[in-house]
Parts: sequence; C-alpha cells; structure tokens
Amino acid sequence: MNKYNTREIPDHPDSMDLDKLEEWSLPQEDAILRRVKKKLDQQFFTPVSIQLRLRHWTLLATTGAALALLLVFFWKPLQKQSHPIQTRGGIVRLTSKTSTPKSDEFSFQVPADKQGKIGVSNRWKLQAEGKTQLTISPPSDKQKVKLHWGFVKFHIIPFRMKSFVVQVKQLRITVHGTKFTVERTKNWLRLEVWRGKVSLSGATQTRQYLLPRQGIRVDFSSGEVQRYDMPPQQQSQPHQRWQWMERRKQTKLLLQYLSDISQSRRYSRGERQNWMEAAASWTRRHHHFVASYKFRWQAYLLASKKEDRDQRLFQAAQACRKAYSIVSKHCAELYQKYLTNHSSLNPTYKAFSHYWSTVHRVTQAASEAQALVYVQKHIKQTRDSYHSKELQRLLTPQKTFSQAPFCLWMKRIAPKRYQQLWIKQKCK
Repeated sequence: MNKYNTREIPDHPDSMDLDKLEEWSLPQEDAILRRVKKKLDQQFFTPVSIQLRLRHWTLLATTGAALALLLVFFWKPLQKQSHPIQTRGGIVRLTSKTSTPKSDEFSFQVPADKQGKIGVSNRWKLQAEGKTQLTISPPSDKQKVKLHWGFVKFHIIPFRMKSFVVQVKQLRITVHGTKFTVERTKNWLRLEVWRGKVSLSGATQTRQYLLPRQGIRVDFSSGEVQRYDMPPQQQSQPHQRWQWMERRKQTKLLLQYLSDISQSRRYSRGERQNWMEAAASWTRRHHHFVASYKFRWQAYLLASKKEDRDQRLFQAAQACRKAYSIVSKHCAELYQKYLTNHSSLNPTYKAFSHYWSTVHRVTQAASEAQALVYVQKHIKQTRDSYHSKELQRLLTPQKTFSQAPFCLWMKRIAPKRYQQLWIKQKCK
C-alpha cells in the first residue's frame, strides 16, 4: 500500500497512460508537498533538537568565558614577553645570564672605543660608552639596572612603568620619567639630570632629589656628597663646561671636574691626555701649582708613546718642584726616575734632572764632607758646566757665598726643617 496514499507513477514515460496523466492535477501536488514539509518539521524541529542546540551554545559560551579569564590572568607575563630587550648593531655583547629564584638577569659589556645602545621599545633606552659593564633585569613594570663600571646616558619615557631603578654599590637611583646620565669609576659616582626628576638614596641619611640641570658627586672613599649646578645641555661638552664654570668662578668645582676627566671612560686615552695638559697649563697660569703638578702626573700616566712619556715625566717633575720645592722627596724621586728610564733622548732634560737630584742630596747631607761627595759625583756624571760650577760654589769658602744662587734659593723656597746646620752656617 502506498505510504502517502497517492497514485503510483509509472517508471517509464512511454508506458504512461495519457488519460491518467491528465488526472494528475496541481491540487494533488500541493497536498504532497505539505505532507513532506510536515514530516521534515517533525524530524528536525522537535523539542529534543532544540535542547541539543541550547547545550551547544552554552558550551561555546562557557569556553569563551574561560579563555577570557585565562587571558586576563596571563596578561602581564604576555606583556613582558612583548617588550624584549633590544640592542643595536651588535655592538653590545651579552657576557652572561644569571638565574635567580625570582628572575633572570642579563650582563652586558661594551667594547673599548665603542658605543652600545640598549632599550625596550616605548619604555626606556640607554647609551653606554666603551668598557661599560652593567646588569639588566628582564623587562617589567619595575625595571632595574646595576651599573658596575662606565658612563651611561638614560632616557626614560614617562608613565610607562611603575619604577625604574639604577643600582650603584649601596646607592639607589630612582627615576620618575626623565633623561639623565650616570658615570661610575673606582673612586666616585656622578649623577646628572637633564630632564625630569631623579632621587638618590643611600649616600646620606636623607633622600637627595635632583631637578633638571642639577648634579651630584659621591666619593666612595670619603663618603663626601657634593651637589652642583650644570650648564644647559647644549653646553655639555668639556670645553664648553670649562668656560661656563670659569665665568661663574667655580674654581673648586672646575678642578674637581678636570680631575675626574682623567678617570672617565667617556673619552679616549689620547683625549684625556690632551685635557690633562691643557688643565696643567691653565692651573699654572692661575698659580694653582699643586693642581698643575697633579695634572702633569696624570698626563704622564696617560701617555702611550715612549717619547711622550719622557717629556711628560720631566714636566711632572718640574711641576712638582714648583709646587713642593726640590727638597720634597717625591719630586727628587721623579727626577731620579727620569734619569733611570728616560734620560737618553733630551740632553737638556738630563742635565736638569742631574742637577736637581744632586741638590736634593746636598740638602739632605748630614755633613759638608758628604755633600762634597755628591757634588763630585755629579761633576763626573754630567758635562753641564753651569750647574757644576753652581754646586761647587756651595763648597768653596768665600765671603760672598751668602749671595750665591744656591743660598738664595734655599732661603726663598726650602722649608727650614730640611735645612741642615752646615747649610745654615754657609748661607748666613
């Protein structure tokens, strides 16, 4: 029996009866379509199928909510990974990576006579000079940098992190969005602010706050803390800063600044030597003879070529004699060092060194006989007739001996505690 109670249609059109085909009317087709539609609705739109679809949507909503919670929970770690430490040009090399229970630290070192740039995009960046050594914690909202040695220029973008800390020994520098520089050597630390605000703790009992164009120097050996003002950033070069401090008559700060240049790694060895020679000449013109001697000595230590070292050592000895007088044991040792190691190039320097070394021995002689031995030894070692005659006058009895150049020099320069009794008797 036909399931839908309709007439059966022949399989082949050739065998169909035309009279019966005409009886196949449109109302019957509509009835068939309605029955098929009703059957489909019963199969696919029952309450059971609706419940299944509701379960599917509920499962999808729960999964989406769980993913959202996971994203919120892991947002900070993902944010840390999206700000890696960037280096430029391969100039900065990673020396080591140390792991701690809390985090990993990266140690960097900049090769000599190079510049290294390190930073995190849209947060902070720094520029380190040659031979700078520093350790950086992984990028986070609380960034920390340890400076072991060298000069670093920092640029911190405001309102991107909770804090930025620079650690130098027991000193702690806290940054509040700014542009500043930090330089550390074996003996001192310099912190200079160009924009924003920086605080320094650990140097004194109270926290030190620095505003733009303010600096602070901390001496590690004595613990002395010295604050000072700085010129505009356009005049931050050494020669411009020198002129700015000279105009303001900040002599003490200027001498300290020039002395620190000799230890600074911001400049090459040759540049530091030139600065020391210029500083020695300037201090001599302004009658700062002790400072002039110190700068001459630093120029000698920085000289690389043997010819330069010969000349710088003799100049240091001359400056020492001008500052402390020849009776100083240290000055005599400089002349003797020149005679031992560097006397083969310049005969004039050699003659002066012989003369002043002998003068020192004569002033320290316990008796006139011992002084005569020193003078005779000097005459044998050098052919400098002028200085030999001047030394012989000291030991030659004559009425006008008190007016001899040696006696005049002793009365004018030599401290009394160095004058032996026989010299006082000769130079009445």
